[in-house]
Amino acid sequence: MRVDLISKRLCVFAFLSFLPLLTACVSNGEKSGPDPRSALRALHECRPYLPYKSGFLGRVIGQDIIVVSGGRVLCVNSDLMDQAEEPLSEVDFTRLKTIVIRSQGGKAVISRKYGHLIYDNEIDIVVEGFCISACANHWFPAARYKYLAQLGFTASGDPVFSPVFYHGGYYSPEFIEKSAAKGELEGKRLAYWRKRSRLEKEFYDKIAVNPHISIDCPRREKPKLCKRFVNRDPSAVWGYTIEEFADYGVDHVYELLDDEMVFIRQTSEETAENKKTGKTHPEVLP
Repeated sequence: MRVDLISKRLCVFAFLSFLPLLTACVSNGEKSGPDPRSALRALHECRPYLPYKSGFLGRVIGQDIIVVSGGRVLCVNSDLMDQAEEPLSEVDFTRLKTIVIRSQGGKAVISRKYGHLIYDNEIDIVVEGFCISACANHWFPAARYKYLAQLGFTASGDPVFSPVFYHGGYYSPEFIEKSAAKGELEGKRLAYWRKRSRLEKEFYDKIAVNPHISIDCPRREKPKLCKRFVNRDPSAVWGYTIEEFADYGVDHVYELLDDEMVFIRQTSEETAENKKTGKTHPEVLP
């Protein structure tokens, strides 16, 4: 009888000892999946720091890099150029959960450096507006879960989501070696391009993404655009569908429906209908 009692106490003690571990496992399991509500909250927190001040592919006015939500959310309304290096270097990426970004790109050496940190710390990303060039090459594919924020609606009522656009990258071994064979690249310039291409390959190998994602212009579908791309026209950009992203190894891409935009649209439609019919509702502003 005494032996049975001791055995039961030992079992209870063992269970209680491992309970925190089990709780942690369950908690981590819950956090392992996509969390669009959390992404939407981060988006709404960052929106005051992401005002639209210029047209698409125009210069982004105002270089805002701000940490909110107790260090868990990073709001980026900036090109990833030299001026972004200092504020980014002060961010504790180990605490970040989500990055909300609008960026037209920047320097590969800067975007790739922080792309490594995004991947190492399993940070989610929300694209608000657009993510182009260096942003698309390094930050977007390195993120754990990738959300495309809703921009609005088409005339037919379909939601429109933020684009991720490419227009080239440093990974181009075939081009480099052909140019070297022709004598167009040699000496320090050849070493420079080979080093940059190697660093890109190492980055994409680390995040398990096909490095051709930044240079595979869709020649069959858009031959004129790709001709402009070959001629180094900076406005020659292209994007991918969620299915095409997956083909390159960029998974966990989600379109983020915005409940605020749905409400604004419904209110606007009600207001327009009320003006036609002459009806008014106290909850709908004229």
